[in-house]
Amino acid sequence: MIKTPVDMYQDPDSNTIKIDKNAFLRPLVEGDVTQEYADGINRPEVAKFLVGKNKSRETVETVTKFVTENRKSGSSIIFGLFIDGSHCGNIRLHDIADKNAWMGIAIFGKNLTGKGWGSKAIKATANAVFKTIGIENIFAGIDPENTASIKAFQNAGFVKFAGQTPDNVSNSGNIWIYSAV
Repeated sequence: MIKTPVDMYQDPDSNTIKIDKNAFLRPLVEGDVTQEYADGINRPEVAKFLVGKNKSRETVETVTKFVTENRKSGSSIIFGLFIDGSHCGNIRLHDIADKNAWMGIAIFGKNLTGKGWGSKAIKATANAVFKTIGIENIFAGIDPENTASIKAFQNAGFVKFAGQTPDNVSNSGNIWIYSAV
């Protein structure tokens, strides 16, 4: 059965994506927002690559608002990455339409970067949404200076995309694609 983003949020625990015995992803809900989460995305090495980089520090309130807006949008899903019981990152699918979606990732757990968690989370999320939501193509716009993100998406099977995206985003050579077809 094909689900919508709204369906995924109805029962987040039943939409868990297992990565390994200690790690999983599931739709993020407001109750997952903690001070540790806000602090994690405020770390300079994380914040500098976030889309819509906010000039002010994120708070529990602003992050909760972001999670709520995504949950209610009907065209996006934030999956929380949980490792050993701790929320340490997110994968966000957004602008979901016509079998296409955009993906972004933020790993904010300390001492987790460079250990392959990003690639594992990207691949697991992509494969799950290909089956559950019916998405065929996932695009990622990556800052060329974000070499860790480029490596994570490459290791997950994404390749550089040439051409015009279905939603007419101008391709400046920094767009990557992963396809189910």
